[in-house]
Amino acid sequence: MTVAVIGAGSSGLAVLAALRRLGMAVDGFERGSDVGGLWRYDNDNRLSSAYASLRTNVSRARMQYPSFPMPSSYGDFPHHRDMAAYLEAYADAFGLRERIRFGVTVERVEPDPDGGWRVALDDGSVRRYRAVVVAVRAVLGAVPAVRALGLLRSEPSRSEQRAETERSGDAPSPPETPCPAAGEQPLRPPVR
Repeated sequence: MTVAVIGAGSSGLAVLAALRRLGMAVDGFERGSDVGGLWRYDNDNRLSSAYASLRTNVSRARMQYPSFPMPSSYGDFPHHRDMAAYLEAYADAFGLRERIRFGVTVERVEPDPDGGWRVALDDGSVRRYRAVVVAVRAVLGAVPAVRALGLLRSEPSRSEQRAETERSGDAPSPPETPCPAAGEQPLRPPVR
């Protein structure tokens, strides 16, 4: 039986690739129209809290997949556009897109009485899986499949608030300079 992976951001893509390397059958589900998760600015899945000046706060060397080096041209702390491009290239290099259904919302995940899991999709279909990996962003409020767990935060994160303010045009986006990890050189402001 197949394993379901919900989400096609950095974690979901890594899980899809790892399961495929192990020879397992996998089905990926992504609410948006492309891979990249929170790194896709204005992601049509409406789950991204990316803002225009967002950069990683983890170095490129630590952020990249071991099996797929990130281009050094991205700098020490890649911009969200670079991260999105990197994740797209990773999905293409490992043939992951063909295993992902885009524009699909997982409505419910529940145990199957016969073993495994039942995954209900927004088109009304229900599929059975041996296992399910939920690889979605940390804020779960917009994910119907986990509403019943009672783990949802009531307040949006600061990055969600900032992204929403930026999208609404209510406030300009100040430039961001991420904090370097211990022992790393601080990021220099981008040349404009």
